[in-house]
Amino acid sequence: MKHISAIDYLCIDIANNVGKQGDFLGDKDTFENRIQWVKQNVNNLPDYYDKAEDKYQYLKAVIALADVLAGKPTGHTVALDAICSGISIMSAITGCLKGCKATGLVATGYRPDAYTAVTDAMNRMLSKQGIQTSISRKVAKEAVMQAGYGSTRKPKETFGEDTPELRAFEDACMEVAPEAFKLMRVMIDAWNPNALEHSWYMPDAFSVKIKVLEQKETKIYIKELDDACVTMITKENKPVKRGVSLAANFTHSVDAYIIRSMVRRCSYDVDSITKVLSIINSEIAAPTSHIAIPDKMEELLALYDVMNIPDTRILDYITKSTVNAVPKKYLLQLKNTISMMLHYGSFDILTIHDCIRSAPSNCNAVRYWYAEILAELADSNILDCIYEQITGTQHTFRKAVPNISSLIRQADYQLS
Repeated sequence: MKHISAIDYLCIDIANNVGKQGDFLGDKDTFENRIQWVKQNVNNLPDYYDKAEDKYQYLKAVIALADVLAGKPTGHTVALDAICSGISIMSAITGCLKGCKATGLVATGYRPDAYTAVTDAMNRMLSKQGIQTSISRKVAKEAVMQAGYGSTRKPKETFGEDTPELRAFEDACMEVAPEAFKLMRVMIDAWNPNALEHSWYMPDAFSVKIKVLEQKETKIYIKELDDACVTMITKENKPVKRGVSLAANFTHSVDAYIIRSMVRRCSYDVDSITKVLSIINSEIAAPTSHIAIPDKMEELLALYDVMNIPDTRILDYITKSTVNAVPKKYLLQLKNTISMMLHYGSFDILTIHDCIRSAPSNCNAVRYWYAEILAELADSNILDCIYEQITGTQHTFRKAVPNISSLIRQADYQLS
């Protein structure tokens, strides 16, 4: 991963918020070009205020840069966003090289954009059919976003029913991120028509429970108001024969797990973590005998056993009396994780879905941890485990590209 200076991250933040300006692509451009654009325009940055895509965030970042250059302290935070987080998550856990390249998880030499890739593929396919049209990125983006979470309605609303444009859209999605869109269908088909809820556990023992709700409309006529009709909409918890929400709910649950993991690895009590590291080092050097452990720790160990994800929530339960229950492989993984936590230090982050804010001086750490967590998910059995929890059926999902985690750790645009 390419390391960037704090002041250059501030430049990136300015460039992200000013957006496209002529040939400059804003947050779709490379880090180097974003930094260079700000340096070239440093004396007239306020002139771009009215042209900026996000005027207020742009102005805030420009003021922060002026303060930094004047030697004044600033509490400014830089926002780094995932590129098409839903597709990138599904691509990581399925080992999809194409999808990982399209979403920045694997290095390509440029700043990728899955929405543009789908748009370009659609237009190319339609042109080969002799259809002279030009689908815009804006139009394709909304359809890709919702299709990536299981929607079939939005693409049909956008491109029509059984049209060349709709078929080109579906083919383009499969070309850009094939395993992600295959997984979407798998999760839709995992729907249990007799269930009142679908539920599963995440690697940190977070319990996901999604009730099955059927929307019901009841018309009420009010006699005192000349039989005026009011429609009351309610939702009833009852089995539904068919639903598509599992595709979105599964992906969102992994997305939320990533953010919880980011918070644990970035913002922690240094003394407590240092103490746990000392306990782990002692156990590795001289293993002790096994004794009873807390129920929550036992649950986390069981999840590690089936998912193969070295989740850090277990650090809350490791003491001199319980460390012996943790397998040596897990202890070695935790040791490496804690070492990197202490290397980057503890700092505050702000998270909104797949957007993570931190001080510019901590952005390298944010990018490192995001890539590391996605790499761990790529190596894991999380898909097998959650699929079994939902369906009650064991299934081993083959990784399209094994060991893709090593490529994820080397890339630069997991967050942009």
